[in-house]
Amino acid sequence: MEIMTNRQWLMEQMQNMSDEELAKKIPIDFKDLGCWTLKCEHINCLNCRVNWLKSEHKEPIKLSDAERVILENVDKDYEWICRDKNGYLNVYIGKPTKNEKAQIWAWHTDYRGIAAFPNLFQFIKWEDPEPYNIEELLKGK
Repeated sequence: MEIMTNRQWLMEQMQNMSDEELAKKIPIDFKDLGCWTLKCEHINCLNCRVNWLKSEHKEPIKLSDAERVILENVDKDYEWICRDKNGYLNVYIGKPTKNEKAQIWAWHTDYRGIAAFPNLFQFIKWEDPEPYNIEELLKGK
């Protein structure tokens, strides 16, 4: 039997609940959690609780067969994939960082463009806060 963490249990419970049901079932004091990432001054407000819990829940990404084949055949040295502001899709050996001014993901190691597939990987957007790890995508995370 797998042991669930509190966070995993909360995630499972919230999947099919309305905002109101969710807030009633999970009375959280963010100060107790040590969560200072919220920008709201009202740490205990209902909207903040619900938004925080929803932000923690991410649906697993389902790759199409074509996307899976492409990622399975990228050289194993390339571990990251992301999209620049101009729409170009690239894979990187090292984890790139977002350069808002240049509107690209800055690399410190080798990268390759895979822009030949504009209709694939539509879930990867410039607005993403982090690049996607290819291995995790292939595992369905």
